[in-house]
Amino acid sequence: MSAVLGLPARHHPHSTLTPRTTALLLTIALALVAAAGGLALAGHPIEAIVAVAALTAVALMTLRIGWAVLVYVALAPFADALKSFGSLSVKSVGALLFVAWLVRLVLDRRPLALRHGVIGGAAVLTVALLASAVLHSHGSAGVVVMVRYLSYLGILVILTDVTTTATPTTGARTTPRRVVEVFWWSCTAAAIVGMVVFLVSGEGRAFGPMADPNDFAFYLVCALPFGIALRRRPLLPRLAYDAAALALLLTIALTFSRGAFVGIAAMVVYGVVAGRLRLRTVLVTLAAFALGATAVVAVDPGLVRSSLEAKQHIAAQNVDDRFVTWSVAAEMTAADPVLGQGPGGFAADSDDYLGPRVTDPAHLDVAHQMYLDVSSELGLVGLGGFVAMMAAGFAGAARGARRGTAARGVEADLAAGVCLSFVGVAVAACFLSEQYYLPVWLLAGLGAVLDPRSRVTRRRRATAAVAGGA
Repeated sequence: MSAVLGLPARHHPHSTLTPRTTALLLTIALALVAAAGGLALAGHPIEAIVAVAALTAVALMTLRIGWAVLVYVALAPFADALKSFGSLSVKSVGALLFVAWLVRLVLDRRPLALRHGVIGGAAVLTVALLASAVLHSHGSAGVVVMVRYLSYLGILVILTDVTTTATPTTGARTTPRRVVEVFWWSCTAAAIVGMVVFLVSGEGRAFGPMADPNDFAFYLVCALPFGIALRRRPLLPRLAYDAAALALLLTIALTFSRGAFVGIAAMVVYGVVAGRLRLRTVLVTLAAFALGATAVVAVDPGLVRSSLEAKQHIAAQNVDDRFVTWSVAAEMTAADPVLGQGPGGFAADSDDYLGPRVTDPAHLDVAHQMYLDVSSELGLVGLGGFVAMMAAGFAGAARGARRGTAARGVEADLAAGVCLSFVGVAVAACFLSEQYYLPVWLLAGLGAVLDPRSRVTRRRRATAAVAGGA
């Protein structure tokens, strides 16, 4: 019609689904609902309910894939708590999100936004993962570890493809600002839960909605630097961001996670040296933290004192255990340096390398060092892909931060936050096994999206797609 009237044709490579596509989705939905109804009539009501729920979720996610990404990011810090609800888990949400993305990929006509070093490193990691799994099978335990890796690789791809620095006109895309904002407030909520539970329950360490205090602290360390970027162009009063940052810091302290403390120290040093943090900001934050910590101690000084004493009591043993697990992981890597012992190999085979050395617990499940954990199971090829993915994400964010030095924009501020967070996370992971959690993958994806080179490539491909459809 536009051609007949002599008007320019309108092309929206990132627009919402067409009526024809929507009709197709509804047809598929009705067919699956009918199948679910058949199951119910056949005496399988539970399966029918699950099928209808999954179908509805996939349909909604397909229509609003950008929103679905935000839901996943918001739920991630509460992953362990959600396990108590049975089938409702972050993994199931991630699986439905991946299916919805695949459906959208088939139905939409738009170029993929996956040309970046982050995706290249992830591809190498994927090849190493699959090859190592074929060579070294560890039964169901190995499958569980492999699925963990594949799930986060899938989330990384979706995040990189769906997130755009342009203002999205539909729910089909989202922005780095939205992703970071949701992650920030979700981690803040988790931190408040952790602080309250610590003070009320009398537990020795704050762990919030997660099972392990160290993993909990890792999420909070990742979120902490984003407060600076969000505060500069706030959606809420700046005082809200200040209070949230203080809650994050206090809860990190209550986890008593030494890896997190070292990560924050590295983050601050890098930030000041690189000019991403003002010394005044650091000093003011320390003063606010001191006041907040004093208030927390005043609430229950006995609890804080006993927690500190308990941590000091086991500190020396923990250090010895860490050296043992690191040595075992290094020996396992040396035994098969190319592809490692296979997914799940550390937990399955570490006893064979332990020898007369003693650890507490006696059986080792993880190396408590992310890089050695990856190399022991996926070899130097897998570790190379993993580190390359992280390095490419950091480099992309660094370019984005430099590009905005003259005229600070929200994207440049976010990129600087990604750089700070990357340093803290990368250093903290030297004492923790965190490859099975979202922060590393989230930062890599954000680094790719905020990379100015990636934006230029996306614009060129979008322009080419429009020209090709004209």
